[in-house]
Amino acid sequence: MSKERKALQKRLNTLLAVWKVNQAITSTLKSKKVLFQVMDAVTEIMKADAVTIRLLSKDKKRLSLKAAKGIVKEHRLKKRSIRADDGVAGEALSNGKPAISGNILKDKRYTYFPWLKKEKLRSLLCVPLSFKGRKIGVLSIYNKKPSFYKKEDGETLTMFANQATIALENARLFEELHKNYLSTIKTLAAIIDLKDKYTRGHSEKVSYYSLLMAEELGLSQRRQELIQYAAYLHDIGKIGINIAILQKPGPLNAREWAVIHQHPLNGSAIIQQLGFLKELVPIILYHHERYNGKGYPEKKKNDEIPLGARIMAVADAFDAMTSTRAYRPALPRKKAIEELKRNRGTQFDPMVVDVFLSALAKKKK
Repeated sequence: MSKERKALQKRLNTLLAVWKVNQAITSTLKSKKVLFQVMDAVTEIMKADAVTIRLLSKDKKRLSLKAAKGIVKEHRLKKRSIRADDGVAGEALSNGKPAISGNILKDKRYTYFPWLKKEKLRSLLCVPLSFKGRKIGVLSIYNKKPSFYKKEDGETLTMFANQATIALENARLFEELHKNYLSTIKTLAAIIDLKDKYTRGHSEKVSYYSLLMAEELGLSQRRQELIQYAAYLHDIGKIGINIAILQKPGPLNAREWAVIHQHPLNGSAIIQQLGFLKELVPIILYHHERYNGKGYPEKKKNDEIPLGARIMAVADAFDAMTSTRAYRPALPRKKAIEELKRNRGTQFDPMVVDVFLSALAKKKK
């Protein structure tokens, strides 16, 4: 194969790798996943023996490791950051262009991590990560051969750096949106809890217990989030119920129970109006159904009840039992656990009860 043909093939392989990374960016908002795809592509195209991605600290003074590949003692890298103006990486960041070292063993700029030299890495190429003129970090690649990287390699690596930057920015914006989203939901939950002094903090605790079970079950991140959001808002239907009923110190009569039984329907109707929360509707609507079909509002049973609602039924009941109510004092934790076991298979899904008790036991260790 001629030199020109080899160069063309290399260029095509590079463009294909960049395209694959771009596809990954558009299919996920998980920054770590995309960064590792970037590193995999860089390793293959650039013949890198090691790759690191470092990000600037908030004060812009340090570079901390975000992801790495090919470093045997990667855990040691994670424990230490480097000065943002230090060494080859600092030079690339400061100048806004690629910086090369032909041999880090002899390069006076490379003064950090002396132990890294024992990994037999020699050549180093660093390119800055920046977004709309804002510096955010450095992408670095190593090779065990000295003087391995050339000027044109800096141009190629910059293409991957741009992809990594897009992935990081997408993830940052998504995380900010998620925080604002969750903050809004927590505010709604606080308004609900404030209506009844006996249930203040209830939504927060139900969310905690529900998420504990979702994690124990190994549910996807998205399903965990939906269960968490639904837990915060599961009692939103009580917003229109008379406080005299909610705080009645004695047993409720038939009419009052009928009002209480409406709150899952009212809550799901409220959430249905908020289009961006409609996935929560089934969980909120059915969180008072019973595994044996004797719950409300639709007498659903077993697997007819969505898993999220079955999870929340256990979390809701456990927190209710271990909290003081207008009609009774809080039960001891041990007694509440006994009640869950006693109602396992009737009120509650047996599998969910077992998962909850297992998760609680792990938290105590």
